[in-house]
Amino acid sequence: MASQPRNVLITSLKEDCVTLEVSLWINDLDRGRKPLISELLFGIGMGLREANIRLNDTDD
Repeated sequence: MASQPRNVLITSLKEDCVTLEVSLWINDLDRGRKPLISELLFGIGMGLREANIRLNDTDD
């Protein structure tokens, strides 16, 4: 996947919130889409946590 394009865009800035849009290339969906999305979101969340970036607990 290293040769495929990846992109992170800032789509919104607020006083207490930054909204990002993450795009990436997926070569293999053999396990289905939901497990892959869950794994990706978990990895993003853990990376943000390791960087001491707190996630908002509401979806607004």
